Amino acid sequence: MRKVNTYSLLLLFFVLGTQNIYAQTNHKAKVQVINNSGNAIYNVTIFHKYSDIFKDKKTWPGALNAGAKTAADFSVRYQTGFGRTGADWWLVTWTEAKDENSVTQYTTAPKNFRAVIDFYEKVGKVGIPIATSVLGVASVAAGPAVGLAVAGGSIIANEIADRTFNNESTVGYKKHEFKSEDTNKVTTITIGKKRNVTFKSPSGTSKTGSEKQVMKFKKN
Repeated sequence: MRKVNTYSLLLLFFVLGTQNIYAQTNHKAKVQVINNSGNAIYNVTIFHKYSDIFKDKKTWPGALNAGAKTAADFSVRYQTGFGRTGADWWLVTWTEAKDENSVTQYTTAPKNFRAVIDFYEKVGKVGIPIATSVLGVASVAAGPAVGLAVAGGSIIANEIADRTFNNESTVGYKKHEFKSEDTNKVTTITIGKKRNVTFKSPSGTSKTGSEKQVMKFKKN
């Protein structure tokens, strides 16, 4: 009788465990950016990876003025549940106007991703080609320096995407994990005066620094 009971309990635990393995639930959370840097920033781009399961990217083109916030219109996907294997990883990048020939590009904690640093060092010092037609359109309303920040920031964000987003690696990305209570709630990403970046969700807060590179452009 004891053997039968033991066998039944083991079978029950096995069935429950098997069900839990597949109990991951898909969720979505909303994200917005707050600019507390004190300066206007341009082409703010957020890369989010839930390991190799979900990838979400959003660029708010143009200017985000000092003290302003974006709409909470970026929806990111993640999972919760027993046995989940994923985690939430983030990269934030934006551009600030420097002069008519160069911009300052900020990226969260990039010390350990060589792909982007190599791009900065090899290409940025020489000058990234940019079409005068593209620059002209971007400069019409706000002037050459701001026009370069908008157009150049878009070029750099696309380069970062090619080198870090379109693969399975999370090297160089900041970990800030969602929980079930974050579902359909807003997570804010705040850029501070020292260009530190704070992720704040209902479930918790994470912080990281950023690094900057001056990127030069040459007109075609």
